[in-house]
Amino acid sequence: MVKNSTADTPRNYCQIFAQFDHCVRTPPMQHFKVLPNPLRTCLGHKVVQFNQALKNDIKQKGILYASLDFPIEDDLLAEDGFHPGAKMYSLWAQKLARNIEQQFLT
Repeated sequence: MVKNSTADTPRNYCQIFAQFDHCVRTPPMQHFKVLPNPLRTCLGHKVVQFNQALKNDIKQKGILYASLDFPIEDDLLAEDGFHPGAKMYSLWAQKLARNIEQQFLT
């Protein structure tokens, strides 16, 4: 956000975020090593179909589609090898913040 603007107060951030509709896609399940095959492959195909339908649906509604395409690497995942880890959440937050800034500052 712009420094020293009226948007720098928590209340103004809440008002801005309330206006910001966004959607994040389902992660590529076919790349999760912790899932056994054929489950991994089957879920991977379903996720591709779901994400395309989601993208088409939300585009019609004027919602921003945030494609957070990060590699599924062990160091980005939690200890269980399935859920996002702290590093992944940090990357998500940075990309979503850039998307929000672009939407409101351009």
